[in-house]
Amino acid sequence: KLTINKATYDMSQVVFEDKTVVYNEQKHSITATNFAEGITATYENNEQTDVGTYTVTVKFVGNKNYNTIENKTATLTINKATYDMSNVNFSDKTVTYNGQAQSILATNLPLGVTATYENNEKTDVGEYTVTVSFTGDSKNYNAIEDKTAKLTIIKASVSGISFSGKSFTYDSTKKNLAIEGNLPT
Repeated sequence: KLTINKATYDMSQVVFEDKTVVYNEQKHSITATNFAEGITATYENNEQTDVGTYTVTVKFVGNKNYNTIENKTATLTINKATYDMSNVNFSDKTVTYNGQAQSILATNLPLGVTATYENNEKTDVGEYTVTVSFTGDSKNYNAIEDKTAKLTIIKASVSGISFSGKSFTYDSTKKNLAIEGNLPT
């Protein structure tokens, strides 16, 4: 009687290791390497995009004349990214009082980031500390630090008007002195 036993694949050189990446809107995966020719690999829970920790399983299938190959697992970790705020402009501003509300606005925000303001929209003369808070994708990005800037509204100067005295000879009629020039609103 001739008995032919199934062979066993040498899987000692297979590389299937944990992987850690930073979120970048792309799919990430772990790929097994260094397995014998004739073996195919399929994956479960691979190709992830969002921040999280995922257990990825690789299943190997070989020739029917070989023993079943054990599955392997590895951990795929996608960490939160940090928004690039280096181009955001939010700086001190000095304006002259004109009766209108004045503000400082943040510009050049990264895509997906919005700004809200505290202590902005000021009209009266004074110095104000304006705070901007940023909101983005909190699931996949780290929180963004607030920024502050000073809004200074200085007094307007009045020019081009005059108010001077006059001399009159009495004639029993009312006399008036008037401001000459255009007064600011």
